[in-house]
Amino acid sequence: MERARDLRLNSDKTLVEIAKACGFSGQSHLTRAFGQIVGTSPGLWRRARRT
Repeated sequence: MERARDLRLNSDKTLVEIAKACGFSGQSHLTRAFGQIVGTSPGLWRRARRT
């Protein structure tokens, strides 16, 4: 999940590309796992850190 967070924050890759790079079966799998571990969606998490 740390790699997914890093890619989400520091790259222009799509969630599909990040999911594939991190071994998830797809975007929805990454989004579910991200929400369970981090406590929010990948999009909300990134927007909160880019402001």
